[in-house]
Amino acid sequence: MFLAFTLCRHPVYYYLILTRFRLKSDSSVCFIVYCYWVMMMQYLERIRALRWDKDLTQTDVANLLYIDRTTYTYYELGKTRIPLDSMLVLAKYYDVSMDYLSGASDIKTAYPRK
Repeated sequence: MFLAFTLCRHPVYYYLILTRFRLKSDSSVCFIVYCYWVMMMQYLERIRALRWDKDLTQTDVANLLYIDRTTYTYYELGKTRIPLDSMLVLAKYYDVSMDYLSGASDIKTAYPRK
């Protein structure tokens, strides 16, 4: 609980959670902030780690998604949310499931084929 309370005091994350979910500032928000922070960190680390595993640059992945390199950089930094269609392209390209890519699962399964 101490970790959650510490993260809750970080002004950027705290403000983002409060404004996104229209919550009032109280001690029960700490757990929500902590869960959101953990989810975002896993997702950001996964797309970066998968890119590094294939020895790709941000420009290579941006070209794959037909976007600008700075847009993809913002995806990896968490400044911009990555669209679902781009997540699907990345999951298929890296041959991992959407659960793994999004951080919902730690099991690296292959992309489902029809």
